[in-house]
Amino acid sequence: MTQNQTAVAIYPEKVFFSPSLFIGWHAVRVSGKWRTRADGRTLDELRQTWPDMVLGKLSDYQALSDARHYTPVKEIDEARFTDQLEVLPPEDWQCLGKGLGQSFKSSEYWSGDVTDIFAHVQGRFFEFRDRCTLSHQDIVARIQKEVFDREQA
Repeated sequence: MTQNQTAVAIYPEKVFFSPSLFIGWHAVRVSGKWRTRADGRTLDELRQTWPDMVLGKLSDYQALSDARHYTPVKEIDEARFTDQLEVLPPEDWQCLGKGLGQSFKSSEYWSGDVTDIFAHVQGRFFEFRDRCTLSHQDIVARIQKEVFDREQA
């Protein structure tokens, strides 16, 4: 096992990142201090240039970075839905029938696991951008909350 593999096994993957600028560096622990893997800078040194720099988990940085690409649900027409279904091979196409609608994800990604999602629910068509890991039920729930519930309010 190399020294780097030992460090990863002992410490969860950490990064220095700026929440406002979405920039970051992998962090390693050296002599008891967290430093950038690239050039050895500490958090205090990074904050001299980027005051909002933090040390956190890689998964937190990735989630924050992905979230900046999310979009609200918007209604589209059937032609846009069909075009997107046919332009690239769809991912996770769910066609449940019996009034439960259908959904699919674009195979083209914006960042990380963020992609465009399309759905046909209650005779209407929708599009938004979110994680590719959303289930059909999660997609319908988001549409319910952002569209149907607001229309009833």
